[in-house]
Amino acid sequence: MKSTVLTKDRFDMKGIAQAMDELHYLVEELNQLYPQRSFLLHQIPLTLLSSMNHLLYGIYGTGKSEILKDLLNSLGVDSTDIYRMDFSKQT
Repeated sequence: MKSTVLTKDRFDMKGIAQAMDELHYLVEELNQLYPQRSFLLHQIPLTLLSSMNHLLYGIYGTGKSEILKDLLNSLGVDSTDIYRMDFSKQT
C-alpha cells in the first residue's frame, strides 16, 4: 500500500513558510493590542487555513467582533463579508 506524503514537488514550501511567518507576525502584533485574547488570536488563523467555520461566543462588549475585523482587515479581507448573528435568550 502506497502512502501519500507531502513532498516539495507538490507544494510551494517556501511560499507556505513565508505565509506562515507573516501570519505569525500578524498574530503577535494583534496580541499586543489584545493580550487577554491570545488563545482566540491563535485559533482564528487555524480556522482560516483549514477553511472551516469559527463560532465566537462570550459576554457582550469583550471585543470579539473588533478582534476579528482587525485580523481580517490586516489580511486584506473585507470584514463586511462576515456572517454575524447575535444570540440572546430569545434566539
